[in-house]
Amino acid sequence: MLRGSARHWLLRTVSAASLSVALASPALAQPLKEYTFDLPQQPLSVSLKEYASASGRQIIFTEDLVWGHVTKPLNATLDADKALDRLLEGTGLFAEHTPSGAIMIRQAEISPPPSAPRLDPAAQPVGAPLEEVIVTGLITSLQKNLDIKRDAGGLVDAITAEDIGKFPDVDLAAAMQRIPGVTISRGVSSLGGVPTSTGTATEITVRGFGPSFNETLYDGHKVASGVGRAFDFSTIGADFVSRVDVLKSPDAALSSGAIGATVNIQFPRPFDYPGLHVAGSASAGFSPEEGNATPSISMLFSDTFGGGRFGILVDGAFSQARTRANHVNSQGWEGTQIAPSQLAGAAPGASTADSMDAWYIQDYGIYQETTQETRINGRAALQWRPADSLLVTVSDNYSRDTLHALQYGYSVWFNAGILSNVTQNVNGTVTSFIQPNSPTDFQSQVNGSVLQNNDTGVNVKWDASDRLALTFDYDHSQAWQNPGGKLSSIDADVGYGPSTPDGANGTSVGIVVPGGHNLPYPTGYGPGGDAGAFIGNGLIGSHVIPMTSPQRFDRIQQAKAEAVWTESPTFSIRAGYQYVGDHDNSSSRDDFSNNQCRPMPVTGQLPTTMTPMAWHCRSLCLPDRSAPPTLSAAMAGAGPCRPGCWPSTPIRC
Repeated sequence: MLRGSARHWLLRTVSAASLSVALASPALAQPLKEYTFDLPQQPLSVSLKEYASASGRQIIFTEDLVWGHVTKPLNATLDADKALDRLLEGTGLFAEHTPSGAIMIRQAEISPPPSAPRLDPAAQPVGAPLEEVIVTGLITSLQKNLDIKRDAGGLVDAITAEDIGKFPDVDLAAAMQRIPGVTISRGVSSLGGVPTSTGTATEITVRGFGPSFNETLYDGHKVASGVGRAFDFSTIGADFVSRVDVLKSPDAALSSGAIGATVNIQFPRPFDYPGLHVAGSASAGFSPEEGNATPSISMLFSDTFGGGRFGILVDGAFSQARTRANHVNSQGWEGTQIAPSQLAGAAPGASTADSMDAWYIQDYGIYQETTQETRINGRAALQWRPADSLLVTVSDNYSRDTLHALQYGYSVWFNAGILSNVTQNVNGTVTSFIQPNSPTDFQSQVNGSVLQNNDTGVNVKWDASDRLALTFDYDHSQAWQNPGGKLSSIDADVGYGPSTPDGANGTSVGIVVPGGHNLPYPTGYGPGGDAGAFIGNGLIGSHVIPMTSPQRFDRIQQAKAEAVWTESPTFSIRAGYQYVGDHDNSSSRDDFSNNQCRPMPVTGQLPTTMTPMAWHCRSLCLPDRSAPPTLSAAMAGAGPCRPGCWPSTPIRC
């Protein structure tokens, strides 16, 4: 971008050249080329980009310059200059043409009105008070960020609010991703082993170190977490956060428990904004899939009174969000070998030996998930200044995040040894196949979780002298996951189909992988290939109904005493003592003890013609009550099960 005198010279040169051409060749003027524009009402930055695409002109501008401007609809056939003037009308911006043909968007300079009186500094009385101008908003927020980085003793990045109740983002983790080296993870719900994003930024990774390697503080205090070492930032309402510091180097005065970074979240206090302040916001989100609106409401009240000796701040927020996700799960892509006799169009008598490399989908599923999240946040802070040198602060932060998800799915498990009508591409990838006599499995889950946090603290600051400052601090933080024994998941697995090789209601289901951007899709579904009876209630039977309830209670008690001796603006000494006690108690309960793969102490013959889904639900048994043979021997065919043998617990992976 050209600046200073160079820019003015460029403007004069273009103007002079245009004038000389016009004077020398008035008869050569040609009608300007017109373009058809169909631009809706939208942000100016978007309209300028679409204008450049339609007219073929190069537009140069910065996002902060056009931020907040919205253009009126432009549906007309105009020359490029008139169209651009229409877009910039009423914005205080104008277009500057460069010799290269590019167009620079600039801010018009605002001159004082001619009638405004000029003040002569010499005419001002000596000792007259100067008018004070306080700069707020985005500029002062950016300046604060720079001051924090400049004054810090280590590597620190900061994000500060423009004003009370005006944090740059509605999502705290999303705001932090603006910081170099910080990336975010979004909340997920999962069914069939495939996570689906809920869209909410929940955790951060700093310089490659994941969420469990970072530590989160509230106003310098370690915070209890209901999800382990990681911290869920979605439990914090960002509307009334005052400042977030991301310390990428250790600070002994705060904490030394982070390998990646220490995140210090600072909340506003009454004395930070003297006087009465009331801030609030209300919005709603609409999801076309869900068909209803979800509210988001927040309110803050802050006031100082008693001659500036007392202050109180109270804020609260409530929000809901609903999402619906549909996804296809192609899981596995197992590498194996198949026989030529399994190929589509195989000649009679083709070899049955597994000699051909193949990669195929081992587990295919179709899932739909609806998630609703409800957040409640509250904060109260009291400050008392009994003397100019003494400040007492009492604060409490409360949050509760409730997640409720309904999930439905259909899935099929495939076994390479029984596939038929197999087609492959040149790389050996299986592009279609059929698996005869397959069972059909449906899955439904009701998932939910509750994360609740409460943090209470007392802080006393005393300026004992002009050079000595003392701080005494106590904080008590608690976090709960699923308090009160709430269930986290109820999973119903049902279906129909054979549990034996000759069972009824089997399905010759197949998968076609069309390639390109098209999703794989099933064929031949339904009992006996009857797609109309795919979800026939008269056929569906129960499989398993697992219920789980993970619970966690984390309590942190922290006490700190600190002294700072300031000898000069460039030299100070800080010393202190800090105690942190962290008591974390977690448990997980479920009614399905066999939901993990493990070696079984019993063996028997595994039917080679049955799918894994079938024999997962069938007990293995011993030929007799003697010492069992090895599992490898059983898989090789050590003998069939006999009546009266030991049944084992079903295997399910």
